[in-house]
Amino acid sequence: MMRPWYPILALLALATLAACGFQLRGGGGLPAAFGVVELRGGGAVLRRELGGGLRAAGAVVVDGESGAGSNDAGAAVIRVLDERDGRRTLSVDSAGKALKYGVYYEVEFDALGADGAVLARPRRLRLLEEYIYDGDDVHGAEREEQLLRRAMVAQAAARIIRRLQAAAPAAATPR
Repeated sequence: MMRPWYPILALLALATLAACGFQLRGGGGLPAAFGVVELRGGGAVLRRELGGGLRAAGAVVVDGESGAGSNDAGAAVIRVLDERDGRRTLSVDSAGKALKYGVYYEVEFDALGADGAVLARPRRLRLLEEYIYDGDDVHGAEREEQLLRRAMVAQAAARIIRRLQAAAPAAATPR
């Protein structure tokens, strides 16, 4: 039998979560300053992932690399300042053959408003994934590494968008 105060407790918990600003990931939109966004820099995969995520969050995305975009059109600018990836050997066997690799991806970005105000200060994101290398299945290991790299770029794009969603327009500072 349900106690009569359980629904009241549930409503109180929901009200507390709403009051503290809790939102599900991907549930919030972008601040008004990011209504029209121009992407500058970065690789094709990151630009595709970032553009898709921004569109899903309600932004109109202008490609700054194609020359079609212009910051004069009142677009906020997301700049990818640096993008790197690579692979490191994490462990080897007694014969010196690699057993485990680490794949990393780093991206540094910032965001400027249409008026040149800093909406997001330069920030570096670093992601690292590990995988076990199977010398008997070289093609499978290469495929696994490619999939990990694509997944890390998608994760980085999602993190960038979450950072932009958290950006407060009131915190914009002139550059």
